[in-house]
Amino acid sequence: MDHDITDTIAILVRKADSNFEQELEKHEEALRGLKCINLYYGEWLEIGVELLFSIFELEDHDFARQLPELAHMSKSARGQFLKHIETHLHECDHCALRQQYERSLNARIEEACSDNRELLIQQLEEELRHAPASTSR
Repeated sequence: MDHDITDTIAILVRKADSNFEQELEKHEEALRGLKCINLYYGEWLEIGVELLFSIFELEDHDFARQLPELAHMSKSARGQFLKHIETHLHECDHCALRQQYERSLNARIEEACSDNRELLIQQLEEELRHAPASTSR
């Protein structure tokens, strides 16, 4: 197979909106015109707001597996960190705009997946049939 499910989803998102590439370019240009007011938080947000929050809200064991270098952080410390991130998102125009674009892209991805559910299921099944057997640890 030449591409995987993520490639297919990207193709479907682009196909659903002929102006998608131009919109992405406009978003990048708008973000270049704004500067993050606190790069410490801004760099954390580069992985995506939803992903960052989902990782930091995990139980301690699962969090330690995802970010072993931060395994020492307690759940309450992680919660405090997320409060700082939320404050940053309210104060920083650059990161707030990036979050807005992220939400818009996520909605497009969800719509493309919903509209093409059967096609994606078939492709996943095909990929699973051809996937190499995983090894146990």
